[in-house]
Amino acid sequence: MVGIVAMGKAFSLLAKNMTAEADEVRRLRDAFERALFARIPDLVLNGHPTLRLPNTVNISFRFVEGEALLLTST
Repeated sequence: MVGIVAMGKAFSLLAKNMTAEADEVRRLRDAFERALFARIPDLVLNGHPTLRLPNTVNISFRFVEGEALLLTST
């Protein structure tokens, strides 16, 4: 019974801060994307520009094969 009450309290605290945290993560994601698009030509945003998870960036590099990206990252 005590565990259930504690879990309920934890979920309550999580729900209270979840919107603010998602807004901050979204702000950071958008700033990161703006910096990428300003510095790297031929980027493509995959998916919807606003209706997506706040913590996810999904981009493609035009004219670059995936293998080349993997080779340069190691």
